[in-house]
Amino acid sequence: MVRDVGQIFHLFQGSNVWRFDAQSFYAKEGLALKSRLATLWKSKQKRDVRYFGTTSMAEASPPEKVENLPMVQRENSVGGQSDEAGLLSASMFVDACFFRFLVGKGGITKQMLEKDTDVSLQIPSPKEAKQGKYLVIQGESQEALDNAMHQVNTIINQAIKSPQFQYSHFVSIPLALHPQLLESVKAFQKTVLEFDDESGMSNKGIDKSIFVKHTTFHLTLLMLKLWNEELVQNAADCLQKVTPRVHEALEGSPLTITLRGVDCMKGNPAKAHVLYADVEPNDQR
Repeated sequence: MVRDVGQIFHLFQGSNVWRFDAQSFYAKEGLALKSRLATLWKSKQKRDVRYFGTTSMAEASPPEKVENLPMVQRENSVGGQSDEAGLLSASMFVDACFFRFLVGKGGITKQMLEKDTDVSLQIPSPKEAKQGKYLVIQGESQEALDNAMHQVNTIINQAIKSPQFQYSHFVSIPLALHPQLLESVKAFQKTVLEFDDESGMSNKGIDKSIFVKHTTFHLTLLMLKLWNEELVQNAADCLQKVTPRVHEALEGSPLTITLRGVDCMKGNPAKAHVLYADVEPNDQR
């Protein structure tokens, strides 16, 4: 099937597949965004899905950049408390998805962190940390605790930027509202399934199940990594607050998007697992 996906890519890379005119996104106030914050599929299981309406979004000033959102939620440090051995302890709330990065393969990351900062880390087991739990740090000085907490935050921030930490949500504009566009998509899929060139290349291995459902067809605007409900809500607030600026920028004019040809996610058609429609640059609004 991988080979056949590459064949699809070469066949339709230059073809004019469809054109989308977003007239239906407009109301009296101007652009009615119908933006959606939806989750990605992971291991074929769908997570929480949130939808955001159109022009009812709050009129408010733009929020701070998303990058400024806190990386470690509900951080709590307790300095100066000592046990019977005279060790100081501190605790940090860490979301469950980050504990594997703090442990590392074979426990190597945890061992190096303890050695570098002269502390001991008590990391909850995966079963204990399903919803997040406090990481306990013990050391002989407050300086050692502070240094260890700083390194824990550094490891988590690096993990967030790592490809190993998958995207969980995306912001998109639904395109399934346009019957003419959906007809073009169906025609494209039918052509792929029926394709047979002069050299005898058949559609063996290509099944209609590999295509997305027409009702889920969308234009992805932004990929997000949101690992708890607080960040999901922050992202929702951001979408609502930027709506007035989008209205202002478009000045109530139609937004036209042209989709032409297909491309693959990782650049190599022979190894492609996902194809998507290209958005063609357009001087028009």
